[in-house]
Amino acid sequence: MGPQATLKAIALARTVLGVVALSFPEVPARPWVGRRDAASTGGRVLARALGSRDFALGVGALAAMRIGPPAQKGEQAVICDQAVSWAAMGVVADALDAAVTVAAFRSLPRRGRWQVLAAAGGSAAVGALSLRALRK
Repeated sequence: MGPQATLKAIALARTVLGVVALSFPEVPARPWVGRRDAASTGGRVLARALGSRDFALGVGALAAMRIGPPAQKGEQAVICDQAVSWAAMGVVADALDAAVTVAAFRSLPRRGRWQVLAAAGGSAAVGALSLRALRK
């Protein structure tokens, strides 16, 4: 999968995560804060707020990718600067999610902390590598 397709897949996954968090906030909150806190009003509000952020970043990136110039037959696809900016902001959000998870790692639920760290850190790393590949 090339860098452009990878960034598109990350944007789509981010959009889906946003929809899930808005609709069923306990699902993405549970690994991060535990079952009890995820079910609380505060846990649900926080999950929906983060879901709103992910939804906006994902839809923004997908929309920007659609307005990029189409690739000519046999040429490599070109991603527009606007799509790169949206993808870069997603990388920043994921990297910060990973950083705050690391900062609170010992206090987070044992079962979920690795899952959250792997998802946020992995998405940040893959996104950053894809953006780097596009610059070449």
